[in-house]
Amino acid sequence: MAAKKPHIYLNEKVRLDSISKGKGNDTFKTKLSSEDTGVSEKTFKEKVGEPHPFDYSIIEGIEQKFALVTAIEDKILDYAFGSELLFTCDDEKVVTFLEDWCRKTHLEVFVRPWVKSALGKGTGWLEVAGLSDDEFDESVKVSDANTIFVKRDEYGKIINIRQYLGKDKTRIEEDKVIDLNKDEMIQLNINQLGNCAYGTGIVYSAISTINYFLGSQSSMHKLMERKANSPIHVKIGNIETEDYPEEADINAVGKKLQFMNNMTEWATGPNVEMKVIDFGNIGDKFEPIIDNDLKMLAYSFQVPEAILGKDKGFVGSSEIQEEGFQRNIRSYQVQAAYILKTKLFDKLLEANKFGTEVEYSVDWNRQTEKEKNALRTSYMGLLSNSIGLSPGMKKKYEQKLADLEGFDYGEIEAENEKEMRRENREGKKEFNRQLQITQTKGALPTKETCDQCMHDEILEYHLQGLGPQEIEIELADKYEDGDLYEAILEEIHQFDEDIPLEDWVGEYVQYKNDILVAVERDAFELLKANSAKERALGKLTKKQVEKVRTIMKDGFENKEGIRKLSKKLDKIGLKDRYKLGDKGEKVLSIKKEHRPMSIARSETVRLRAEGQLESYKNAGKELVQFELVSARPCAQCEALDGSVQQLNEASGIIPVHANCRCRWSLVNE
Repeated sequence: MAAKKPHIYLNEKVRLDSISKGKGNDTFKTKLSSEDTGVSEKTFKEKVGEPHPFDYSIIEGIEQKFALVTAIEDKILDYAFGSELLFTCDDEKVVTFLEDWCRKTHLEVFVRPWVKSALGKGTGWLEVAGLSDDEFDESVKVSDANTIFVKRDEYGKIINIRQYLGKDKTRIEEDKVIDLNKDEMIQLNINQLGNCAYGTGIVYSAISTINYFLGSQSSMHKLMERKANSPIHVKIGNIETEDYPEEADINAVGKKLQFMNNMTEWATGPNVEMKVIDFGNIGDKFEPIIDNDLKMLAYSFQVPEAILGKDKGFVGSSEIQEEGFQRNIRSYQVQAAYILKTKLFDKLLEANKFGTEVEYSVDWNRQTEKEKNALRTSYMGLLSNSIGLSPGMKKKYEQKLADLEGFDYGEIEAENEKEMRRENREGKKEFNRQLQITQTKGALPTKETCDQCMHDEILEYHLQGLGPQEIEIELADKYEDGDLYEAILEEIHQFDEDIPLEDWVGEYVQYKNDILVAVERDAFELLKANSAKERALGKLTKKQVEKVRTIMKDGFENKEGIRKLSKKLDKIGLKDRYKLGDKGEKVLSIKKEHRPMSIARSETVRLRAEGQLESYKNAGKELVQFELVSARPCAQCEALDGSVQQLNEASGIIPVHANCRCRWSLVNE
């Protein structure tokens, strides 16, 4: 199976002959065009290689003396190669190997001067010593492009790379010609034209504009200097009185002016007039010229005018220039990444037994905020209206959004799963409550027979598993007799009177410390309000939750009865509890006077179960079993009886419903 070719989109900077992977001259049919060259140039091509398209020392001089050029090159490098080199591959071993190699050789340190040489001189050379020899570890350096020359065959394929250290290119000093290993030399050409073996970079074509710009700057500063020195014009004589000075008089005054300075004081007669020459506002005269030169420099270097400190275009022009600049930056990234992949990383992987067919990518994929915002908007739009998306596609877009924001998608999935399990447990509890209410309807005694079965029958059988609020709603719907209704509520309260905590939740001394730990760290999510809207529905404030925590802690430590806990809870300022109806309206769930008992009964059972699980966890147990307590269990609890749960998934299941008294036990008990 042939290796899959990468899909690369390149601009005019990438030349076929500089990235070709052809195995022989028969790969291409087109040949290099013939060129008329002088004798010395032909000799140089034969003995060394193809001459450079221009003298690279000119570029070095410009970079040394004209800071704007260096600043532009650095700005391009910052944008294109300021982020880390990224490797992507399904095989993590490949990514790890390449990352370790780059770290070991400090490759990213050398990439910047390599590309900078290509931007300035048109060609950058990266030498990787040991790349073609398995016995040596590789090391990287940037070589001087001034001294390196390529020799190509008639099809444009590089057959040799040489370094020439001699100063005279008309008479070749053969002892200063060094053959280099072409498999260890990585060439980067930027703006390669025609048959040329090298690029021209971004500076050479702008030299004339640079000269004009520097000339305008020089002229302006010269005139400004003259204006700052306040040149003086002296007029001698008076034409009206026919007082004409002799030439000797004019020369004498001129000679004295040569020695004039700020300390000089002059005394003149009525026929001598001295004035400072006014050149006007010199800056205004040069501004259009300099602005035009800067604009031409921006065009030459393909950078936004804003980077040069000038942007007087139409509204939105800076955004258009920025977009073009980013596309240009992207082309530099793609070109450099492709050359490194084909000339360096492919060879490394093959030499280290990863094979030649491994599929991976190399990139400096640095997205702009504008691109990120566009992707963010797109992903959010798709996810918010995901009717047409399959679950798999929805998950993919969620992962893309997480990657865009820099989030760990694995952690997000784990948190989502945790929340889903919690919602399922809450849904199960609510279902159980509703089921109990439904089952109880019709089973309640009628008004005619209620006196006979008001006590244990109602409390122990007909209302089994219901909390005070459900009982209250059921009886209010069933009976119109207010006195009877109040009497039944009184029976409920009396039923809870003085029940010891151990009788309600079961013996818990052996789990006491773990229960107290559970109390300390529990969030009391079912009671706590997370917003003002939830507080308006009667959920508890943070202060109230902390008071509940203290009451529960004291209750378990001191074995306080349910009624005593209820009385303490009655003092924390509980309010009527509401739920939202189908139309969003508030529906009374339980009156405030009945909430203390409900919370006391439900929370003690829940915390006892959580502490029990904590104890089993500390003992290294992994499985727990659901255990009934009531002699007349509800259908849901009876269905769960004896079921085995993973310990880490059992939290929150008990209580299954209000007044549930079930508990956990070990599987082997």
